[in-house]
Amino acid sequence: MIAALQSYIDSLSSGQPAVGKELLNALKQVKDLASYKIVDAIAWQTETGGDRTEILVNAILDSIQNTTTDLQATKNAIAQVVQSAPSSVVPSGKRNPNRNLVVGASGKRATDSEIEAGEFSVVPPTTDNQKWWVVLDIERADIALQEG
Repeated sequence: MIAALQSYIDSLSSGQPAVGKELLNALKQVKDLASYKIVDAIAWQTETGGDRTEILVNAILDSIQNTTTDLQATKNAIAQVVQSAPSSVVPSGKRNPNRNLVVGASGKRATDSEIEAGEFSVVPPTTDNQKWWVVLDIERADIALQEG
């Protein structure tokens, strides 16, 4: 099942949504799978940051304004900001749940019934005109099998 879903997801280009009906169609390829349904779709968005140059520039300006006219004190203040820059400027890469990326036919957040019916899409986020990808994040524990 995971391989079938992954095959579909791998066929998508950046910016393309994963369509619920197509996910269900991918599962049709699985031998000995008589019936199936998707009961939940959870989307995560990775914190990638953006242009945080302004944050760094403002921190440097603040450090300069808080020093005297002593050149060495100003250099030390700037060095302190630059040394701590990774914590304020570099994105964490943290994954945050974002249910708004799972949308129904109306373009709004998909309901449980829309998800079960396959009437949903997982849309990649768009920021600064960049096209992002949908990535499948599933493991065996996410699948509940019942013998028929």
